[in-house]
Amino acid sequence: MLRAGLIGQNIARSLSPILHSAAAKSIGMTADYALFDLPTERLEGWLAQEAQTLDGFNVTAPYKVAVFEQLSHENPRFYTELDATALKAGAVNTVKIEPGPKLVGYNTDLEGVRAAIDVLEPLSGSHAVLLGAGGAARAVLAALVERDLQVTVLARNRDAAEQLAALHDGVTHENLSQFQQVAKDAAIVINGLPPAADGFFETLSFLPADACCLDLGYGSRPFLKRAQMRGLRCEDGLRFLWAQGIASFLIWTGQPPNRDAVWKALQEAQLRALQATS
Repeated sequence: MLRAGLIGQNIARSLSPILHSAAAKSIGMTADYALFDLPTERLEGWLAQEAQTLDGFNVTAPYKVAVFEQLSHENPRFYTELDATALKAGAVNTVKIEPGPKLVGYNTDLEGVRAAIDVLEPLSGSHAVLLGAGGAARAVLAALVERDLQVTVLARNRDAAEQLAALHDGVTHENLSQFQQVAKDAAIVINGLPPAADGFFETLSFLPADACCLDLGYGSRPFLKRAQMRGLRCEDGLRFLWAQGIASFLIWTGQPPNRDAVWKALQEAQLRALQATS
């Protein structure tokens, strides 16, 4: 049996349990995948105690950078290591628990971003606009830079945008209020903003007619609705979730699941969620 879970905040609607249950079932395993909604002050204690009863766990907002930092230095209660993917992204979304105990941090969000962008290619230009500067945005930025795209990071907090942009040479940054001016020549816009910012997207009329839009969130989001109204090529975060989850499962178990079976389970779960809220 796989014992795993997800840590973050406001994660009750996560589809990760469905993803990993389907992955395990597809290869004849079972999975006990739990959701751990943690207040900030509990994070370090959880890593030192509850985490070590698991085979591994995923990390979502707001802890991807915090866990990276926890695993970046020696800890008297457990050994730590960062895989090359985590070092490349500067954030952790997957942790494997090894004997010791040893917590090894990875970033499979890179796989998620690559899979989502692959669906949208070919892009009509070289300018990518990234909205948001959180933990997931770090992996997105790394994936965009490796494709030699010219990236502009926009965030509500200009200091956060500047800090993210500084991780890679040639990346520019602006305040989110400059979105309309910056994105007029965008080949792709990736929305990594939290749901609280959904009201920001009143129109996307300024985007080029051949621009692509990717939302890291899944489900019915205002950003994608506006993009679809423009007739733009769009992708929500379901494929992002699928690809990063499969990569996490492989890290924990060493066994590749049936990718099609996992994708079907996620599509069906998202459809049920959309029907329940319509």
